[in-house]
Amino acid sequence: MSSKIINSRGDRKHTPWIIVAAIMFLMGWFSDAVSAQPVAVRAYTDKSKVLLGEPFWLTLEVKTLNGVKAPTFKVDSIAHFEFLVRDSSHILQQGDTTLYQQYFQLTSFDSGRWVIPQFTLRAFVKTNSLLMDVVFTDDFDPQKPYNDVQAIKDVPFKMDAELERWWYLGAALLILLALLVYWITQPRQSKPVVSSVSSVTAYTKAIQNLGNLKAEKPMRSVFMPSWWKFSEPIF
Repeated sequence: MSSKIINSRGDRKHTPWIIVAAIMFLMGWFSDAVSAQPVAVRAYTDKSKVLLGEPFWLTLEVKTLNGVKAPTFKVDSIAHFEFLVRDSSHILQQGDTTLYQQYFQLTSFDSGRWVIPQFTLRAFVKTNSLLMDVVFTDDFDPQKPYNDVQAIKDVPFKMDAELERWWYLGAALLILLALLVYWITQPRQSKPVVSSVSSVTAYTKAIQNLGNLKAEKPMRSVFMPSWWKFSEPIF
């Protein structure tokens, strides 16, 4: 009997410590669970009114504490809208929080006011919904008949006066440069040598030679013998 009383007293002594440990464990688990949850989520667009076929950006944003990896939104399709760009992401730190942003470029060819629905990140964590107006041009009435297609009008080209002056100067310099390069690279042609052909015939040349010999007759008598002096000249 006494031993049972002692054991029961010993269990009662350890009971407060067990309760404190359990409370601390639950507090730690709760703090971890809370820190793992995103602080806030939201959705927004850069335009609230677009024309038919005009692109716009949809941004889905998750705000968490630093060091907490947030999941991404899974967006498959949106009624009345078409995707041009999917899953372009960006991470931005602001103080002790981190922004995880996903970008989607959308367009629409259905005129009217449409709702971009909420996007679910996890259970009980959803973005806000958005209203988008898809319209024709402001002065366009779809009930009116279409106008005829107008012919294309030619617009005469007119250059600025200051630019035109420099254009002509540049064109003239280019032409002069081209002519200079052509003149420098042109091969030089040698002048033809005109051969002088004598018009004197052989007979005339022979007569001239005989006349020269006759003119040299006094000089020739020096080399003749003495008995040849009084003889008649050959020529």
